[in-house]
Amino acid sequence: MSATVPAGATTGNVVINASGVASNGVNFTVLLPTPIISTLTPTSGPVGTSVTITGANFGATQGTSTVTFNGVSTSPTSWSATSLVAPVPTGATTGPVIVTVGGHASNGVVFTTGVTISGVSPSAAAVGATVTISGMQF
Repeated sequence: MSATVPAGATTGNVVINASGVASNGVNFTVLLPTPIISTLTPTSGPVGTSVTITGANFGATQGTSTVTFNGVSTSPTSWSATSLVAPVPTGATTGPVIVTVGGHASNGVVFTTGVTISGVSPSAAAVGATVTISGMQF
């Protein structure tokens, strides 16, 4: 006999019912598909920036899954099977963002950390005038 593992199957015992009689159960492990990151939005920013990670096979809920920015763990603020949002953690440096689900690591997509300018005030000035530059990590 052969059977196809159905969508939504979970790890557990496989049991066959024949004419109303159940067989013994034999343990079967359902392998999770490898998570895939397709995009990061934004692709750069300072520590604390909320990054939307879009892809596939993240799982409906976070559970024991993890997200790292160049090896530094972060705590996502939202999670779905195809999208999650996570802040850039303290200590993160430029490097790959990786989502790990069920022990399977995704492809890495590079996120660039560093100096970010959020504004210049005033937005126009004459030569010799003083302006204020605001931002992070400078």
